[in-house]
Amino acid sequence: MIRINGLILFSAFCAGLTGCDYWDLDGRPCKELQVYYRDNDGDGLGRVKNRKWSCMDGPPEGYVAELGDLCEDTTALNWDGNAFEPCVHETDGECEPVEYYGIVYDVFQLGNRCYFADDLKTKRFQNGDSLRPDNSPLSPQYVEGANSGFLYYRRMAEEELCPTGWRVWNYYDVQRYFLDEIKRYVEFLGPALRSREGWHVEGTDWWGFNALPTGSYDLNSGTFHDDERAIYMILDPEAEWTGTYYNLIIDEGNEITFLDSWGSFPAADQIYGAIRCVKYL
Repeated sequence: MIRINGLILFSAFCAGLTGCDYWDLDGRPCKELQVYYRDNDGDGLGRVKNRKWSCMDGPPEGYVAELGDLCEDTTALNWDGNAFEPCVHETDGECEPVEYYGIVYDVFQLGNRCYFADDLKTKRFQNGDSLRPDNSPLSPQYVEGANSGFLYYRRMAEEELCPTGWRVWNYYDVQRYFLDEIKRYVEFLGPALRSREGWHVEGTDWWGFNALPTGSYDLNSGTFHDDERAIYMILDPEAEWTGTYYNLIIDEGNEITFLDSWGSFPAADQIYGAIRCVKYL
């Protein structure tokens, strides 16, 4: 007997029944299984995270055949909208692409926050002063990584690098309002955040985060690591007092790593990573 996600496989018991390869948990035999998805808000779309295999010709109560519900908040403007469309709420501000020092950044909205859908690629502070590049005689404040990405020294997260009205994202922007929301709908965060291109194991990018493997830079060795991962620098809202920063690490696996800079990897203080900007709507 094998139990698989709401299914029990009874090959021995089915052997004596014509057209029976499986029995489901409700004791029904069938030749072919159907997969159905939990529809918590009644909009006809189900969560990929909550699925059930059944021998029924139609979906069990509370389940639907169509996948793609990324919004179950009935206060959202699009809670019964299109498949694979995250929640959009009525806000005082607008979430629209922004041009910054000649580069146009795509954006996406999640809840009451607007996030960059591209890594920051600025060589200047918001006030126009230049950042030190990797050929500087002093420690560089940024280096150019893989896939046209820019990697910043972690203390740059404290500076005004983002456009006016935007800021470098912090722990709450990432953990509470972004990752926790996505985890409601999917089993694995890695594929949900990875871009549909640029990786050996591509993602679904359902939320439009569009993570690309930009690699990392180690100041101690002066070495750029062109590996299949993206490392993001995230500000602690109280970093001025705690000295703590966070790292979001996305690789080609199913899981992501989110931890503080002191416990992430050796000499974390010397590792550079990508930055995203966010604004409250």
